[in-house]
Amino acid sequence: MTETGISRTRLPDPLPGRLETLDRLLPPKTRTLFSGTHHPLSFLLFDRGIDLWEARWENRPFLVAEAGGHSFLPAPPYWTLPSGNSGGLEHSRFWKECARSLASWNNGVPGRLDGLPMGFGIPGYPPPRRSEVDYLLDRTGWIPLGGRSFRAMRWERNRLFRLRPDVRAVPWDNTFFSDAIILLERFFANRRERSKDPYILALLDDQRAAHEKALSHSDTLGLEGWTLVSGHRLIGIEWYARGSGDAVCFLEARDPDITGIPVFLTLSYFEAHPDCRWINIQGSAGVPSLERAKSLDCPALAVPVHSQDLPPGVP
Repeated sequence: MTETGISRTRLPDPLPGRLETLDRLLPPKTRTLFSGTHHPLSFLLFDRGIDLWEARWENRPFLVAEAGGHSFLPAPPYWTLPSGNSGGLEHSRFWKECARSLASWNNGVPGRLDGLPMGFGIPGYPPPRRSEVDYLLDRTGWIPLGGRSFRAMRWERNRLFRLRPDVRAVPWDNTFFSDAIILLERFFANRRERSKDPYILALLDDQRAAHEKALSHSDTLGLEGWTLVSGHRLIGIEWYARGSGDAVCFLEARDPDITGIPVFLTLSYFEAHPDCRWINIQGSAGVPSLERAKSLDCPALAVPVHSQDLPPGVP
C-alpha cells in the first residue's frame, strides 16, 4: 500500500486465472477494433519480462504492468472512461494519486498510461502521443483482390496455385501439432539468419514463445487457428481472435521457401468468415522492414495507438 492508498497484488501465474482477471479489469473498449487499444490477449501472448498486477484505489480495480522495473498502466481503468466516443477520463483524484504511486514504484521516474482509446485523454497532463499504429485490412478490397493495389497479391496467389494445385486452407486441428513445431523451427531459423539486430532477435523470441503458447492453449485463450496445407504438409499458420464483424491476427508463420502463403491465408480467412469485415494485422513494433511488409498487405486504415505520460505533481 502506497501513501496514496493504492495497493496491488501480482496476478496468478496459471493462464486461466490471468485471462479471467484481464477480462474483469480491462474496459470493453479494448475489444473494439477501431479504438486504438491493445487486445487483452496481447498481455498473455507477449508477456516475456512483464509482470501484471491487480491494483485497487478506493476498492476500484485496475491493471498495472511492470517491465524492466518500470511500472505503467497498460490500459485505462474501465471506470474512468466517460460515456460516449471521446472526452476526458474521469476521477481526477485517482489520476493524481496514480501518478504519484507510479513515480514511487519507479524510483522517481514518471509512469505512463498505454492503450488510450482514440479521442480520450486525462485532463491536465501532457497530451496523448502516438506510440504505435495498427493496420486494418478491409474485406471489400481483399475478396476480389481487384485493382492495381492488389496486383502483386493476385500474382502470388495464382503462382502458388500453379506450383501447388492441392493447396487448401483449413481450421487448426491438434493433429497438426507436430508439423507446426517443425514449421516454427524452420520459420524462425530463417528469420534469425536474416537479422543480427538484438531488438529484432528479441521480438522473434517473443513471437516464438507466443506461437508455442497458442499451440498449447488455443482453447483456453479463445484463439482460432487458420492453416494452409499442401498435400499432407503444413506450410502456413495464423492465429486469430474473433470479434463482432472483425478479427485480430496475432501470429503468423510459414514455410520460408514458398511465396504467396500470407496472401492465401488472409484471403481464405475472409472467404470462410463472411461476417468478418475487418482484420487487424497490428503494428510494426518500430521495425522499418516490418512496417514495409505491413504496408504491402494494402491496409485500408491505419489506426493510431496512444500513450499519455503521467508526471507526478500535476495540480
